[in-house]
Amino acid sequence: MQSLLRRTAALFAKYKRQHRASGGPIRLELNEPYWQPGMPVPRFPKRKRPVKRAKSLLLELDRAERERLSASGAASHGPMLSALRAGDVVQLRLRTSMQPDAPTRELVGMCIACRHRGINSTFQIRNVYDGEAVEHGFFAYSPMIAEARVVDSREYRQSKLWYLRKRPIRESMVRVPPSALKSPPGG
Repeated sequence: MQSLLRRTAALFAKYKRQHRASGGPIRLELNEPYWQPGMPVPRFPKRKRPVKRAKSLLLELDRAERERLSASGAASHGPMLSALRAGDVVQLRLRTSMQPDAPTRELVGMCIACRHRGINSTFQIRNVYDGEAVEHGFFAYSPMIAEARVVDSREYRQSKLWYLRKRPIRESMVRVPPSALKSPPGG
């Protein structure tokens, strides 16, 4: 993906091309596509500006990478976690390392903020441990998350619940019955 980003950056750096009539370099017009000198002129179905075409290419790469991660099992929970909303109570099983036999730890918390940005989607969860409020931030497509489930969903009118930091700790506490944390039979 890095090499593709470098190629895209090179595309933006080479906005100048030889003019057909004069032979001198000119700046591209906003609606003209860029092509290398000596190459046949491509026919585009819609004549977009190079910036829009590059953005479309990056969105396509983002979609393909999300599908690859979901299909490979490295982040099979990604689509579910990228669709979280503020107020959802999430149970996560986290890997302590990427070794196959590494132990996992369990974490339960309420989602207080979500950032929906494709493969870069993130969410923050908050819970109270030993009388202290703790927040954790995660990428939705992180391979460090071994398993994820939405245990409960609470309705809030705000999309970000930052105000819970100023409220009493009891409002941030997530109490989930032990029966809700157990895996479903056969799963």
